[in-house]
Amino acid sequence: MENGLFYFAIAGFFGLAVWQLFTKNGRGKVLGGSIVETLSEQVVYKKGAKTTEITVHVIAHGMPQKLVGIEIKEKAFAGFSLKPISLSKAEALRLAKLLTEAAQKT
Repeated sequence: MENGLFYFAIAGFFGLAVWQLFTKNGRGKVLGGSIVETLSEQVVYKKGAKTTEITVHVIAHGMPQKLVGIEIKEKAFAGFSLKPISLSKAEALRLAKLLTEAAQKT
């Protein structure tokens, strides 16, 4: 009986992880709201066996202001990582300015 409860908890944990990683609704909740729009272009960077994808979303939040959601996915042979980042409009514009400045210096 105790083993059954343990396996049920493990299955629930993995089910939640799969829902958050692979469904639009789940990724929206991780980003702090619901995904309203996904920008069509992704930034994809490959180095060896590791692939990094950056996707940008518009997130509807409880506030009247929408958020900018950034998903950073890293894929490797036996691994997967998702880093969600939610930014306000001002924070997103500041990040864009910093990225532009850095790119101009390279």
